[in-house]
Amino acid sequence: MKSLFVKDLLDTAARCADKTAIVDIGGRRSTTYGQLLILAKKVASYLRQEEVPPHSNVCIRMLDSMEFMAAEFGVWFSRCVAVPVGMNSPEQRVSVIEQNCESALLIDEDLMLKVKEISVSDAEEITLPETTDDALIIYTSGSTGVPKGILFTFEPFDADYPHTSGLAAPSEEQVFGVAAPFYFIAIVFLYDMLRAGATVHLYDADVRADAEALADYILAHGITASYISPAVLLRFHNRSPKLKAVVTGSEKLSTQHSKDGYKLYSLFGLTETFCSVSSFEVGTEPSEHIPLGPFNSGIEFKIVGEEGELCLRGSFCKGYWREPELTQKLYADGWLHTGDIVSQGTDGSLYYRNRKDWMVKVNGQRVEPGEVEDAIRKMPEVEDVIVKGFDNGNGSQYLCTFYIAGREIGMEEFSAHLEKRLPRYMHPRSYVRMDSFPLNANGKVNRLALTAPERKAHQAKREEPKTEREAILLDIARRVLRTEELGVTDNLKDFGMDSLSATQIANQAIDKGIVIKMRDMMIRNNIRELAN
Repeated sequence: MKSLFVKDLLDTAARCADKTAIVDIGGRRSTTYGQLLILAKKVASYLRQEEVPPHSNVCIRMLDSMEFMAAEFGVWFSRCVAVPVGMNSPEQRVSVIEQNCESALLIDEDLMLKVKEISVSDAEEITLPETTDDALIIYTSGSTGVPKGILFTFEPFDADYPHTSGLAAPSEEQVFGVAAPFYFIAIVFLYDMLRAGATVHLYDADVRADAEALADYILAHGITASYISPAVLLRFHNRSPKLKAVVTGSEKLSTQHSKDGYKLYSLFGLTETFCSVSSFEVGTEPSEHIPLGPFNSGIEFKIVGEEGELCLRGSFCKGYWREPELTQKLYADGWLHTGDIVSQGTDGSLYYRNRKDWMVKVNGQRVEPGEVEDAIRKMPEVEDVIVKGFDNGNGSQYLCTFYIAGREIGMEEFSAHLEKRLPRYMHPRSYVRMDSFPLNANGKVNRLALTAPERKAHQAKREEPKTEREAILLDIARRVLRTEELGVTDNLKDFGMDSLSATQIANQAIDKGIVIKMRDMMIRNNIRELAN
């Protein structure tokens, strides 16, 4: 059976040929459905000229753009498999992914310049893939130290699950903003919207990470619905009367709610489930306990084991690329085991509680500690290492490294080493040197005995504020970071400040009449620098 998703894309492109499909480059460039289709055909033509066999894996590494999306469509028109790679990923990680998936070709910006020179006709032949054909490999952090590829056929594409609903549902009238990188599974929102004939805006990286800039963009471009990450949503204040819906997910929500003229939809899902499987419309008042919401049509669930692991049935991933044992474990007993622990309320609603394994979510991004451990072990001085996640008290987690070495290794050394190997969000926040690791009765390392490190001890007397502004910011930072030890000249990151807590500090500062841009929050080291 031919893929309904790809057929729908072609039908939509024909029906909406002159309608704007994608807006990118900071809102300055518009591409129609007809133009997008022509470029996708050129990609398919190039693959044929290069004799790339059907069902080959093809890596795509470009800025999030209409060219990236045209490349994916062209790969699918050739019955090949798209493998999106982060533009800013370290070269070593990109090389590992290319080797692991045995990529037949890497489509980058230089190659796309050649592709654009190809001449194709409207009658250019397109080979529709089968529903059972492999379509997409999304790479996430891997517990073995190697990025793990999650493989999808066109089956979940064709199932047409409602990944967004209510006022955020796909339609030709929707003007949807995508605030997620293309190598992240939230890109499914883009597929859904283009399938329906919507206009999609691709936010630049600096816009999607800055709540003020994002609000400006949404107002200027008439966005009607948008995906916004939980960290950015904390300080997002809508000013546009046209924004009617915001979708978010990947972390527990605590203070976020429907406000400022838009409805907020909390989504639940995994990369393995092909994005969201449930949606809940959040009320107008903050709540500490937001349920998962009703599951999409065609999805079954059950809760198994004493811990209460959520298991699902539906059209999900095929499995892990060339990892049969991991795939078998994922689909044990015919159910997809999410690894998420849930509880059921008296009204039947499900509530997320925790992870079953040691996997950590840092600001919504999934991190396998094993991959970080493998990178750190490559340091000659490190004899052994354990990376563990801890809750930071504000809904997210952070990584701590426990290591054995012949000498104390400074954070600067660790950072310089990891900068070339791992994305920034996978870098641990603190490092603890140990003589040995604690063991359990079986002689195995007892990870439960490894506890969160104490805050960095002061080497000198803590410095108190000299101005009212310093006093206000210090009080806010102490409350957010949950410490009274912080002084105005202490490095905020030594006391656990990450992007999420930085957002909370900036958000509370606004309430006190102090406006701090997020870029300043992340590059200024202490309260005094921020106050100045």
